[in-house]
Amino acid sequence: MALARALSGTARKVVVGVGAGACTGLLAAALALARPDLAESLEFASYDPRVAAVARDERASREIVLVDIADEDLQLAEDHLSLSWPWPRELHGYLVDFAARGGAKAVILDFVYQDRGASASDLDAFALALRKSGRSVLGVAMPGRVESGAGGALAGTWGASLGRWPDAERARDAALQIQSWNVRTYLVARGAETELLFGGRQSAEDVQRSYERLLGAGLLEKLMPEGRSPPASVAGRELTEQERAAELSAVQVVRSRDLLSLAAPPGVRFPAREMLPPVSMLAASAARLGNVVQSTDPDGVLRRHLPLVEHGSGRFMPSLALSAFLVGHPEVTPRLEGADLVLGERRLRLDERGSFPIRFPAGEYRHVSAWSILRAQAQLEAGETPTLSPEVFRDKYVVVSAAARALRDLRTTPVRENHPGAEINAAALDNLLSGRAIRRLGAGWDAAFALALAALTALAVLLVWSLLKSPSLAVIAALGILAASGFGVWSLGLWLLRAHGLWLALSVPLGGAGLSVVASLLATNFLERGERRFVEKALGQYTSKVLVRQLLARPERLSLEWGETREISVYFSDIAGFTEFSEKLPPERLVKLLNDYLTNMTDLVLEHGGVVDKYIGDAIMAFWGAPLPEPEHARRAVRAAIAMRRRCEELRPKWQAEFGTVVVARAGINSGPAVSGNMGSRHKFNYTVMGDTVNLASRLEGANKPYGTVLMVSETTFAQVRDLVEARELDLLAVKGKQKPVRVYEVLDEKGRVPPLLQEAVAHFGRGLGHYRNQAFAEAIAAFEQALRVRADDGPSRAYVDRCKHLLDHPPGAGWDGVWRMKEK
Repeated sequence: MALARALSGTARKVVVGVGAGACTGLLAAALALARPDLAESLEFASYDPRVAAVARDERASREIVLVDIADEDLQLAEDHLSLSWPWPRELHGYLVDFAARGGAKAVILDFVYQDRGASASDLDAFALALRKSGRSVLGVAMPGRVESGAGGALAGTWGASLGRWPDAERARDAALQIQSWNVRTYLVARGAETELLFGGRQSAEDVQRSYERLLGAGLLEKLMPEGRSPPASVAGRELTEQERAAELSAVQVVRSRDLLSLAAPPGVRFPAREMLPPVSMLAASAARLGNVVQSTDPDGVLRRHLPLVEHGSGRFMPSLALSAFLVGHPEVTPRLEGADLVLGERRLRLDERGSFPIRFPAGEYRHVSAWSILRAQAQLEAGETPTLSPEVFRDKYVVVSAAARALRDLRTTPVRENHPGAEINAAALDNLLSGRAIRRLGAGWDAAFALALAALTALAVLLVWSLLKSPSLAVIAALGILAASGFGVWSLGLWLLRAHGLWLALSVPLGGAGLSVVASLLATNFLERGERRFVEKALGQYTSKVLVRQLLARPERLSLEWGETREISVYFSDIAGFTEFSEKLPPERLVKLLNDYLTNMTDLVLEHGGVVDKYIGDAIMAFWGAPLPEPEHARRAVRAAIAMRRRCEELRPKWQAEFGTVVVARAGINSGPAVSGNMGSRHKFNYTVMGDTVNLASRLEGANKPYGTVLMVSETTFAQVRDLVEARELDLLAVKGKQKPVRVYEVLDEKGRVPPLLQEAVAHFGRGLGHYRNQAFAEAIAAFEQALRVRADDGPSRAYVDRCKHLLDHPPGAGWDGVWRMKEK
């Protein structure tokens, strides 16, 4: 504020306005820094259209091919193979075989295989295809929390031994296959051999029933060591704690093979997830597993890809897309450097949640139907030329997914309302392959941008506001600047996203800019109002507050060229005998008396809406009807004059006691047209009123003296107040310098307030005035003397007695018009 007071004019307004805008900008910066849900929701509204616009320029990678199991494929399989959905796992194996035969870098099956399928042999065939390809990636569900008992066999402590295997690897394979029958398996080292136990049951009877199922399925015959047969029965028992600790599970397989050991950087919080793995046999046969659970933003739109989820301290499961990348790039070891996920020469910036915004392409990836692959696979096995060559998958990433209407995994993304999940995974893989994911700028950048935009926009609006005089043009210009700022910010955000893959927050900065303009204009307006009040108060000490408000509202009137004609009433007054007692009083006491008198009289002028034009010593000049039109200017002026006379009467004893003088003020009022405007020189001028109306008012004030009156008004004034006051006609008067006479009146008081004696004296005076105008001067003297007997100090009657005596001695003659012509002002 000290700085604001030190400045002036436009500079002060700019400082205060920009300060208010910057304060609003600080609020916007705080929101941008904190990123609350509401601010994020607003940001998504500006981000999604940008992503959609940029997507139109993005081309889908030719390295990625999508294999669709669509409605037509389901129908053809049913027609030709009599197979309905879900297909046997062996058919999935055919798809893997065909893509691998063509030289695919990775075959991604966007499914979570958590059951063994139609049969053990079907599962074996699929597992064999996975192992044979060496490039398959299966989905694994990584929810935030796994319900107790979900995703595996029962957790009982009873089990039984199936025998000992000399080959630990074959024992492991057998254990994995047996798990497909919803039992737990345990591998316990017994010297050079490995004992295979199964269980997870609640009792010996449950163990026996499970064994009978395994035996009846013919599974054990194939799994037993060479030269051994499965036992006819097993003896169920409660397994020891050491045996249960040797459990082999799909989770263990996946953890040992697929989890990445990484050090999470500060500021990035990867979500911690549990695991629901596929069937153990498939989990072990795939090259890698990848997390398929991706989270949407609070509005239900999927904008980001989560490449890693934490599963145990410092251990991370890759997403399906990242696992596919790693299978296709076995030479790459992922690492985290700061907030960057580093994949060889590729770097992708992760946000605070460990995800990156997906750069979606506009064009579709190449699609191949699953049935065309099954048919080509059958043709190859029959030694025929396939209708689809495996070479279409050479060096490709093949994503197999269900695309039938009833099977599709559809999500809402910024570019599509119903976006197939397989295509979203393909887009994420595309970003990993190119290293061109979108990078969201840090909250600090957003905050700095919000603050800068708010301050600069407020400054621009305030500068234009100060230059334009018309408020309407200033408002239009301010709106134009806001619109231009919005367009410019949008263009900047779009360019950053398209050219550099940078996501700059726009909604909060734009909202902050708009609010900052409002805040700065309000602050400036408040300052202007404060300055206006100060100027009104300060200038009001020198001139009329009404005039000050008019000049502040219309500053163009502050020139010598401004003037206009108004119907006004003008008031002049001075103190009778002022020259005499001013010579007797010391200067300081005279000043004190005058200031007290002028203050009281001025207060009454202002109370009645008048303008004090000037003080000339003890004289006061005031007017009504300018600078604002006032239809009741005469009534206001006369009321003010009566109030001033009454105030003088009230204060006269006080002034006489304090200063030893009797203060009597005489006043004259005239109404009519006058010119109001500025008068003076280029260096100094005053607002005033000019013309004959003003001159006559001044003469009427002086004319009070010979008549012994204190308030004289002209006929034009009386005509407008005759219903308001009691008055008596005084004379037909031609003031000095004027030939045309004016009928003048003495204002006695407001209606109903004239004392009876004064009323009686005025009645006698009226009769005397009639005789006077008929040149019956003797009769007139008698009437006037009768008035003096009623009221000895009646000044007009005394004046007419003297005048009539003179006219008796000097008759005026037949041409006398009754007009009294003043020789003095």
